[in-house]
Amino acid sequence: MALPPTGVLHRRSGGIVAAIRKQVKILNLKPVKKIQFSFDPFGASESLRHFMHGVSIPAVRATNLNAVFRNEILSDRQEPTINISLVNGESVIFKCSNLTFVELLTLYNRHISRLAPKEVDEDDELTAKYTKKLAKKIKK
Repeated sequence: MALPPTGVLHRRSGGIVAAIRKQVKILNLKPVKKIQFSFDPFGASESLRHFMHGVSIPAVRATNLNAVFRNEILSDRQEPTINISLVNGESVIFKCSNLTFVELLTLYNRHISRLAPKEVDEDDELTAKYTKKLAKKIKK
């Protein structure tokens, strides 16, 4: 006679694909003026090239159509870098030689995407005003 199974069976995280999907979903280009990718195509720049693709997805590009993308192809074995110029005049440099694609996405979202202004729905404001008026009428 076997014991009945108890607890959660074989619950696993979604893995690296789920982590990438989650990070790409929250990418935001609103605080970005220009992104410059510099890499040597014969070096180890795989994570940077994946990041270039992730940022150029149409859904991400739609968050800021004025953002400029520049690719600088180097032939002197320099470290792959991403130079991000922000709207407020600051610039952020990611040195990508020892970073994975998921780490690049996480760092971008931690330092750049959080600078994006919060979107405010007009519908939410209208419903808030309506509920306040309705609450006043009910109190009377």
